[in-house]
Amino acid sequence: MRKSLDEIFIQTYQPLLEKFILDLKEVNTKSLPIPFLPYYGTGYENSFYKIAFVGMETRDSTGLQEYLHEQEKQSEEVFYWFREDLDEPFYFMDKGYTYMNNSGLDFWGFILKFLAKFYGIDDWKELKNKTHFNHAEILKSFIWGNVSSIERYEVGDRGDAKKEDYNAVKLASKIFDQFNILLNVFKPNIVILLNWDAPEEWLLTGISKYSGPLKIEEKSLWYYYFQDTDTHLYWTHHPRSLAFKIDFNDFIYKIRQDIVNRNVFKGFPGKELLEKYNERFVLFETLKNQLRVAANKMSINTMDEDWGNGHESYFYFYLPKSKHGTSICFGFEKGFRDFSVGVDVHNKGNNYPKLKEEISFRLSPIIGQDKNFPNWAYLHYYSDDLKNWSNNANIWEGVSNNQTSTRLIKIINCIMIELSKIEL
Repeated sequence: MRKSLDEIFIQTYQPLLEKFILDLKEVNTKSLPIPFLPYYGTGYENSFYKIAFVGMETRDSTGLQEYLHEQEKQSEEVFYWFREDLDEPFYFMDKGYTYMNNSGLDFWGFILKFLAKFYGIDDWKELKNKTHFNHAEILKSFIWGNVSSIERYEVGDRGDAKKEDYNAVKLASKIFDQFNILLNVFKPNIVILLNWDAPEEWLLTGISKYSGPLKIEEKSLWYYYFQDTDTHLYWTHHPRSLAFKIDFNDFIYKIRQDIVNRNVFKGFPGKELLEKYNERFVLFETLKNQLRVAANKMSINTMDEDWGNGHESYFYFYLPKSKHGTSICFGFEKGFRDFSVGVDVHNKGNNYPKLKEEISFRLSPIIGQDKNFPNWAYLHYYSDDLKNWSNNANIWEGVSNNQTSTRLIKIINCIMIELSKIEL
């Protein structure tokens, strides 16, 4: 008879827990953290899409003394320590959501946004607020794991616990800190590793058949494939670090698109949303070509510095015959947000402060307020409908009929007229 996931889970972790407890016989465990075991929703075993999210550690975990007393009674509670908070009637990780800010720029916000897009829910807050009709099944369908089963000493209130006792607990907990345990128990299709500092020892110990890393993005997204369990792992930073560099929706898009490219699933509920997202990128490439054609007619060279992708991306228009190497550029931050136009002087020289002052003086009344950043001769962030292209349907509709490119080229022309009055 096929064993249930609960049986496999307990049979795997029971001997590890026994070894852990044996190593703590001489340790004062008061005020110290309990070992974190992966938590999985009751719907995970029968889910068509087995997804695991792995972070770094818990925070403010205590109660190890009580935990060990439960283990002495051979209670299964030690395997599902937070199950009452993580499942019915609150649904999986309901307690964790209460700590999430409304912007969703944190660990659980990233997870909810990923799940929402994966399951075809455009507004992630429908999951956060549990208003989507299918929220219960989705919130019980995934795994939460951590690289470290015992959190760092400094991230919780340790009361009068001694550091040497904590060190003993931390050392004993190393028995849990291997990815291959989670892999063999749960056999996930997809793992999102949200800890860029995870040691390779944690990831690869005990695993022989794997490929990777494939660096989808050199500094922010790596891919591994684990053959025995047919698992695809995407390794990136903790969401709080990512939030300063990227737009979560764009980043999640890249992962979902890679999942599609690798045929991990025959299909998934959010595939239609993904196709709409792809349409936007096709339109954006069309816009770039329109800008290149227009610039060419004006005898202006252009350079695409990955505009619209990632953090601080730019599209440059180089002024012909500029002895200072002057260019005008459009910029975005975090995907298609915080649209800006700037003037960059490459060869700054001793006269640069005066030149910057004159450029700003001429452009600020016509284009808008200069942010007055030292590295930019002029930089203006738009606050009108150009500010956030992600939520502006008119911008994308205007690509097909050239209205968007015409509007942008008018900005370039306006700036060039003013700059022609300055020796550049």
